[in-house]
Amino acid sequence: FIALEPLLQSIGPGDTAQLRRFAAILDPLNAMLGRAANVAMVAEWNGLGERLDASRHAIWLIIASVIGIMLAGMLLSAQLLMTLKRTRRAEHSLRREKQFSELLVDSSGEGILAIGLDGCCTVWNPAMESLIPIPAVQALGVRLADISGLFEVEGVHRAIGQALAGKPAQCPEQVFFPHATAEARYLDLLFSPLRNEAEVVGAIIFVRDVTEHHAAQRALRHHRAALEDLVDARTADLVAAQKQLMSTMQDLERALERERGVSEFYRGFAGMVSHQFRTPLAIIDSNVQRLVRRGEKV
Repeated sequence: FIALEPLLQSIGPGDTAQLRRFAAILDPLNAMLGRAANVAMVAEWNGLGERLDASRHAIWLIIASVIGIMLAGMLLSAQLLMTLKRTRRAEHSLRREKQFSELLVDSSGEGILAIGLDGCCTVWNPAMESLIPIPAVQALGVRLADISGLFEVEGVHRAIGQALAGKPAQCPEQVFFPHATAEARYLDLLFSPLRNEAEVVGAIIFVRDVTEHHAAQRALRHHRAALEDLVDARTADLVAAQKQLMSTMQDLERALERERGVSEFYRGFAGMVSHQFRTPLAIIDSNVQRLVRRGEKV
């Protein structure tokens, strides 16, 4: 540019020589600029190609990622659907089991109640309403001590504590009065801990009315006592009869001994008489027979 600037100032109109010199100076520069332009263009095309390759690689990666994400989404969706189906089946099964358990509890002839760790009632089946005349709506969520005085009895209260501590317990033939003027009823109470795996979460109590059984046992005890008294009386009579029989047998034995003595005496007396009279009678018999033979001569 420094060499061209004086030429540019000295060129006049029609000065072809200067223009040729100027062109001779510019030709190498044009060639150099052309080569530079070519190099720049090649470099630009190479950079553009690299960028295109990088973009193409990135696009393929994006497409592969999108496809992978779509496949993963499909798998996750399928897994989610299967999980939802299993969850629904499990929920349906749990609902059926719960309904079946509630049906069993409600239709049970035994009273069934459950309590939490706080001592509040969580289950109160219809059989409990017949044993303890309190409806379930009034019993649920209430402490057992506030429901009935039965659960304040020392043995029952101790058994509840044992069940909440994880140990089963029972209170057989517990006396209970449903009302102040009602007759006594006898209840068998069985206490068992409720567990969630190894953790105790409450207790369940089974209550059975054994009033008739208790009355039958009491009648059986009275009958057994009466039978024992009767057996004792019959035994005393039998002992007395046995003693009388022994006395009679002893009397019979003594009489038999006397009879044997008399018989021996009679046999001895008969033998003696036979022996003593045999000879005289034989003499008399022989003389009589001689007289019979000689009767005509005599």
